[in-house]
Amino acid sequence: PRGKQLRHDVFMRLHWNPTVLKLGYRGLTPHALRHTFASEALSRGISLPAVANQLGHANPAVTARVYAHLLEDDLTVVGRAMDDAIFDAHSESRRNDGPDLQVV
Repeated sequence: PRGKQLRHDVFMRLHWNPTVLKLGYRGLTPHALRHTFASEALSRGISLPAVANQLGHANPAVTARVYAHLLEDDLTVVGRAMDDAIFDAHSESRRNDGPDLQVV
């Protein structure tokens, strides 16, 4: 009302906590929502730089450090995609009586 920044403790006590309780989400914090956003975005394939930008991180490396545990699953997806690409290339080569694909 006086045009000043709302203090965190006042915001939590007067606005956040009553709203969260009213909705039935006891213990939910703004930080938990932030973490949920980042986790969901990364797990759905949103790029690391885009998520970093939305979180206000100056550098995607910050986001990568915080959410590295989520990015480990990406390595499995990448590995499977590369296996599929190699298999597809090998199958195409066989259909065309071309030379065998050699991986070096």
